[in-house]
Amino acid sequence: MRDASRPPLGRGGRLLRTLPGLLQALAMVAWPFVVIGGSRLVGTRWTAAIVVLLLLPGIFRAARGERAAGRRSLYLAGGAVAVAVAAAVLDDGRFLLAWPVLVSGALLVAFLVSLRGGRSIVEGFARLQKPELSPAEVAYCRTVTWVWCAFFVANGAVAAVLALSGRQGLWALYTGAVAYVLMGILFAAEFLVRRMKFPPSPGAAP
Repeated sequence: MRDASRPPLGRGGRLLRTLPGLLQALAMVAWPFVVIGGSRLVGTRWTAAIVVLLLLPGIFRAARGERAAGRRSLYLAGGAVAVAVAAAVLDDGRFLLAWPVLVSGALLVAFLVSLRGGRSIVEGFARLQKPELSPAEVAYCRTVTWVWCAFFVANGAVAAVLALSGRQGLWALYTGAVAYVLMGILFAAEFLVRRMKFPPSPGAAP
């Protein structure tokens, strides 16, 4: 509950409040292009410093939060900072190129761990739209979770091969654009298949 004694935030206050998260999202999404462009213009160490400066405000904000999503964001950004610090200390840009591989690995672990529990990650997303799922739908969600695991393995492998090959332009194109397009296609295709396989009951919310 918001403290009634505090005046409501104006437009400038809301912008300042969301700015750390926006900077963190920008650093994560634009990571390949920041790395390639920065390394060519100012070198590995300055590029790593820029990445850290973009991520730190979001880390401090996430550290003050208590939500699970905030903690996951904190872990992800913390890992990115660790990679950037290693790149700066050792003056080795390969650490920066390794970040997309580590992200795929972290997502793979998260999806695999969910399969060992009572509810897979895909099932969790499915229940946001349809709280009650049949046993067949639960089984389907577990299968789709395995499909995502396979995707993360393939995605991390491609990113690693491109990073090790030294073809930084292709690495940036794949990790900064192609990988997101493939994820979007897989997500949309799975959603459509699920809607056809398990159509919503009449009168249910879309």
